[in-house]
Amino acid sequence: MKIHWFGVTLKCDYDFALELWNYFFSFELGLMSQTSRAGRGFQHIDIALHESKLYWSPFPQNSITYDYCHIELTGLACDAVLPHRFSDFFNYLTENEIPFNVTRLDLAFDNLAFTPKQFFHHVMAKDCFTHAKRETFTYISTPEYKREDGSLGSDTAYIGSRSSARFIRVYDERGFTRLEFVVKEGRAHQIASDIFSHEFSQWAQISKAHLLDYIRFVNWVLWDEFIQNTDRADLVISSARRSSLSKMRGWFVNQVSVSLSVFFDVLGHDEAIQAINQMVVDARNNRDRTRYQSLLEMRHPFEHIQNIHDLVFPEFLDDWDLQDYPDFLAVE
Repeated sequence: MKIHWFGVTLKCDYDFALELWNYFFSFELGLMSQTSRAGRGFQHIDIALHESKLYWSPFPQNSITYDYCHIELTGLACDAVLPHRFSDFFNYLTENEIPFNVTRLDLAFDNLAFTPKQFFHHVMAKDCFTHAKRETFTYISTPEYKREDGSLGSDTAYIGSRSSARFIRVYDERGFTRLEFVVKEGRAHQIASDIFSHEFSQWAQISKAHLLDYIRFVNWVLWDEFIQNTDRADLVISSARRSSLSKMRGWFVNQVSVSLSVFFDVLGHDEAIQAINQMVVDARNNRDRTRYQSLLEMRHPFEHIQNIHDLVFPEFLDDWDLQDYPDFLAVE
């Protein structure tokens, strides 16, 4: 098992974030270089080896009065880093009470005995139990794809929505079967805390336990060999508050969704989104939200800095050039 993606947001200025990078990650990934790029709500992005990034200087938001940065290590960058760098970095931030939040954590398992096709077959069978919705199950076969080992044909199975807090992809484009468990939002931070509080030799077992909390199979020998008698992790995130949040969401669906659909049809997608975003900002800054304090406590550090654009404009999650960023992020 290895970390295959790592994203973390920190409450600090650019200079301190750069010091952290130089101390923990520059040995394998080199020093950061400034670019003209912007993205994900930040005006500047520094780049190091393997497209690892430091996002800094966030676009102004009325509700944010402090500075923050975001560090992102892609799959290749994570492969180049010694495992203990992650735990050293996480524990340093924790011990020194530096506010931060792990926003994405990908856990990869390589050289599995089953194929993506076998995995998908068992997912579709009755012996699979998962939190993912059935409509998110996807299987893609590309017979002409040339693998890294020179052979032709690649298969990929997706379980869960890419926009959800957890999903799985199983693929063989590198010549062997890899299972990637992608975790985001508050759960990513809690799982990271669990993994990085243990020795590296225990990471695989702990990661499998959290994987079993999302999906498990009954009477599949190859899966049992992979899991190796691991017990399922029971990570419950604010169950009572989750129930209240679920009821709020149900109210949106039952009472608001029809009016909202008319709002979009009349104004058009872009104008409607901008209007809704302004409503959210105004409510956050000017309305009394004390009745929802218990729900707001569910937020991990910095969850509130992710504004509505990140949720409804997934096409803008990639980087863009500063000379051509979207109008809705322009600063007056």
